[in-house]
This record gives sequence, structure tokens and C-alpha cells, in this order.
Amino acid sequence: MIRRRTHNRFIRILEAILEKSKFFSKAYTRFFTKMTLNEFDIAELPNEARILVIGCGPVPHTLTILGSETNWKITGIDKDEKAVKKAKEMIKKDKLENNIEIKYEDGLTVDLSKY
Repeated sequence: MIRRRTHNRFIRILEAILEKSKFFSKAYTRFFTKMTLNEFDIAELPNEARILVIGCGPVPHTLTILGSETNWKITGIDKDEKAVKKAKEMIKKDKLENNIEIKYEDGLTVDLSKY
């Protein structure tokens, strides 16, 4: 439990830095691009896949990586309104709003049937 709290605290600090710095945000995304694509490649998803990322946070790097590299329709949700607002801003800056949607929603109650 302590490790989980420490990890979550670290992620919040990292996201706060990344959301304020375009340079660090882009570097972080580049660093994780290959790993993210490899992880999703294992699933062998079709070209028309609909992906849901629960807890996308204010810096939705998984979404931006997938949105830049695939034709999938991607939805990111978060139950933190501030995170949703910032994530939407990032998606818009990256001009990915055509295939990425960010919603204010709780992962415990979201309808998973369309993903």
C-alpha cells in the first residue's frame, strides 16, 4: 500500500512537470513510443479498433502515441475534471482531436460494451 501511494505521488509530480513543459512532455512521449506500440501490437487489434484508456490523466501520452501511430478511435477518461481539461488541451495542441476523445467519467461505471 505504501509503495502504491508513493508511486501515485511520483506520477502526480511527474505529470505536473510534463504538463507545463512542451520539451519534457515530447521527450517523455518519444521515450515511451516504442514500448507503448509494442504492448498494443501484442493484442493484434484490427485497424478499426476502439480503445478505452481509463485514468488518462492530464498528460495522456498513451493516447497521443496511439493517436499519432494508428487509425484506432481512442477514448480517454478520467474522474478528475482538471485532468480532463488539461488532457483535452494537449490533444487539441497535438491536432489529434479527430481520433481521440477525452471524457470526464469514472472508470468504475463506464460502459465497456463499445470498446
